[in-house]
Amino acid sequence: MLSEGFQATTDSLRGQSHVFGDAGADLVMALQRCRQALDGLGDMCGKDEAGAKVAAYFYPMREAIERGLETKLIPGLGGISAALVDIALNYEDLDQVDQAAVFQGLRLDR
Repeated sequence: MLSEGFQATTDSLRGQSHVFGDAGADLVMALQRCRQALDGLGDMCGKDEAGAKVAAYFYPMREAIERGLETKLIPGLGGISAALVDIALNYEDLDQVDQAAVFQGLRLDR
């Protein structure tokens, strides 16, 4: 491996990258189920003053959580999945450069 401080193998990076993509897909399905369940509650807060206070807190909070999942967490997990594959490829490329330099008698300082 290129760096003695780098403990992961490129095979493990590439091999485990799907875990993040799978987790993102699982979250998409969970979000859909959550929306269906919450939508099925109907007007759970009622029409009185207390219900209006609950609704004023609940609905904006629900929207913020859903938006965060859709715009940050789910895409972020997919990005990590792709990045792990890229990191593995970059380390393999650097290893090839190092090996070529050693073969040619060059010393690459890092």
